[in-house]
Amino acid sequence: MTYPFKHSLKILSLASLITLVGCGSMGKIAPGTPLQSVVSQYGQPSVECQNPNGTKRVVWTQEPAGEEAWAANVDASGGVSEFTQVLTADQFTVLNQGSWTAERVNCQFGPPARITTYPNNPNQFVWQYHYIGGGSSQFMLLSININKASNRVAGYATGMDPELNPLIAGP
Repeated sequence: MTYPFKHSLKILSLASLITLVGCGSMGKIAPGTPLQSVVSQYGQPSVECQNPNGTKRVVWTQEPAGEEAWAANVDASGGVSEFTQVLTADQFTVLNQGSWTAERVNCQFGPPARITTYPNNPNQFVWQYHYIGGGSSQFMLLSININKASNRVAGYATGMDPELNPLIAGP
């Protein structure tokens, strides 16, 4: 059986990777660069939120079709810190530290590619993020379970993206 939507997602994702060449250069923005200069070059961030220490955090993301999100903190004078690509397995380990709300997840990684629920676990939302990872740069998926009642992270898992990974999705 053919799933034209699945193939469209692959093409869209490939187009996003090509587009990311420009976004990838965010990692080369010098710390201290005024936020306004970054905004004039890359547009408004997908997320702006306050860190506990009073500084601002900004995130530019390619979700739902892309696999990268870049984040930096903004100091009191309006300068950005070093940009970090936050959709990586190394970055996901922060979810093991302390208690996480949905708002904190959004501030850390940006908005998810999709939010879903599953019939076998109706008390949780699942936030899903696409990213590139694995030993041979596979399309991967981060799934973060968020308890509906408490709005807190109940757990997370990573694995191959069943929609975008050709090893799973097929031709």
